[in-house]
Amino acid sequence: MHRDYRQVRGRIIVHAIGEPATTLKVRSPGGFPPGVQPDRLLATPSKPRNPTLAHALHLLGFAEREGIGIDTMYLDMLRDGHAEPTIVEDGGDVLCILSGGQVDLEMRTFFDGIARTAPGLEGNVRAYLAVSRLCKTVILRPMELAEIAQCTYEEARDILDRLSSAGITERLLDRSWSFRMAKPARERLRHRLAYTPHTVFEDRWEMVRAYLDSHGDISREEVAGLLNLSQNQALRTLSELVNGRGLLSPVGKARGRGVRYRLSATAGSPKLKSTSR
Repeated sequence: MHRDYRQVRGRIIVHAIGEPATTLKVRSPGGFPPGVQPDRLLATPSKPRNPTLAHALHLLGFAEREGIGIDTMYLDMLRDGHAEPTIVEDGGDVLCILSGGQVDLEMRTFFDGIARTAPGLEGNVRAYLAVSRLCKTVILRPMELAEIAQCTYEEARDILDRLSSAGITERLLDRSWSFRMAKPARERLRHRLAYTPHTVFEDRWEMVRAYLDSHGDISREEVAGLLNLSQNQALRTLSELVNGRGLLSPVGKARGRGVRYRLSATAGSPKLKSTSR
């Protein structure tokens, strides 16, 4: 149904890899149809290469309704604790790799529970991607989710808010846009957590970053109160954030009492070491 029949010598090649098989690898002749980008597969409306054939197969019961294939692959893989599908162009073909293996029954039960606690998120690919990403990283912000879930910032923010209402995520600080997995969810998925603990500095930066979601700037005194530090410790932390990492910049004067600090232009991609393995 999806192959390019203009490649008369092309063949659909399917490999089941492993003993027993844990990976399915499918190569289909022809690249993506015009207008379909590999990094926007979740966001692109279905564009069947052979619409008449697709319709016929649907009528015969061999194909599901149009436009749900990619979502279904993502949902089923993530639900069972596997990596998301790899779907790329390779040598003029479309290559799809599904890496499976043993089903994580606890992960499956957790995702199935979303249907009961948050019915509006049942079968929502973006919610599944958010939970899966929070098994790999401590903090998730809407901008990061929007990138991996191929959606707008507002849609990503709505997903994280709805997960919070269901008790699955929580804000690092009130009114901030820094989310982490809520403690009950962390306890249930402890075996899935694949990140190393934050350093003290990284924890402090995340708190300051969350504070600045709802405040335009921050002072040394506010840093000290927020992080429960002495004035000297707060000053050293700010010095590292400003001079060492370039994450904050002073507002107006750069020295003296009463200096306030705001996010720098580079704070969207902080110079912190990766927290995922």
